[in-house]
Amino acid sequence: MLHGYAERSWLTAAVIIVTLAGLGCFRREFSELWMYWRANSVASIGMLAVPCSIVLTWLALHDGDAKWSGSWWGLAIIAGALSLDAFVYPSPRIQFRELGPVGLIPLVPIGVMLWGYGSGIVVLFGGWRAWRRAFFPLAMLLVVQPIPPFIVSHFDLPLQSFDAGVARSFAILLGVPVGGDSLRLLFDNDRLGMLIVPGCDGFSGAVAMGYATLVAGYLYGVRPFARTLYAMSAVLIAFALNLARLCALVLFYCAAQAIPSLGNYAVGADYIIGAMLFASGAAIILLIPRFRLRHET
Repeated sequence: MLHGYAERSWLTAAVIIVTLAGLGCFRREFSELWMYWRANSVASIGMLAVPCSIVLTWLALHDGDAKWSGSWWGLAIIAGALSLDAFVYPSPRIQFRELGPVGLIPLVPIGVMLWGYGSGIVVLFGGWRAWRRAFFPLAMLLVVQPIPPFIVSHFDLPLQSFDAGVARSFAILLGVPVGGDSLRLLFDNDRLGMLIVPGCDGFSGAVAMGYATLVAGYLYGVRPFARTLYAMSAVLIAFALNLARLCALVLFYCAAQAIPSLGNYAVGADYIIGAMLFASGAAIILLIPRFRLRHET
C-alpha cells in the first residue's frame, strides 16, 4: 500500500511539473489571451476555461483504486503542441469577406494548442482510457476564446435594437416619456436617462450561463445531447432575464418620477437588479439537473 501511495504521489508531482512547464511554454499565447480577456466582458469569461479544465480533469481521473497506465504517445502529442507553438504561432488567419473586418479566423486557434498539450499530459500519464474519461474537461481548453468576435459584432447591434424596442414599448405602456425615433436607444425623463449600450444586450450573461450549464450538466451526468439542449435553453433564458432587467429599470424610472432622489442611485440600481435576476435565474437553472436526477432515483 505504501508503494502504491508513493507511486501515486510521484505521478501527481510529475503531472503538476509538466502542467506548470506547459504554462511557461505557452507564455506568448497566454499574453495574447490576457489582452483578449481584458478587451470586453464577453471575452473575459474565457479566463475561467483553463482553471476549470485543470480541476475537472483532475476530478475525472482521480480515483483511489485506479492504476495509472500511461502511453508514450502522450510525448508525441505534447511535442506536436509545442511544435505548433514554435512554428505556427502566431497562426495565419483566414479572411472571410462576408464577415467583414472581423472575419479573420486563425488557422490554428490558441485553444487547439492548449488542448493538444493537455491531452498529451493525460495520455502520457493516464493512457487513452483516461483521455476518454477527461474528454469534456479537456475540451474546455478549446473555449479560452469563448465566442468568435464576428458573432458579437454581427449580433450586438440587432440585440441592442431589439432590447431597446421592448423596453421602449414597456415604457410607453406605463406612460413614461421616451425619445423620438432618432433616439430609439435612449429613454429620457428630465435628468433621468436610459441608454442601451453593448453591455446591455445580455451577451455576457448568456455566454456565462451557457458554459455554466454545460459544466453543471457534465457534473450531474446529463447525456451530451440533453446537455446541449439544456445549455441552449439557458442561453435563451439569460437573454430573457436581460429583457426583464431593462423593464425593471423602466419601473425604477417610474418610481424616480415620484421620488426624484432615487435618480442618484440609478447606476447602482441597474447593477443590483441585474445581479439579483441573474443570480436567481442561474440558481434555478443550475439546479434543474439535480432535481431531475433526484426524481428519477
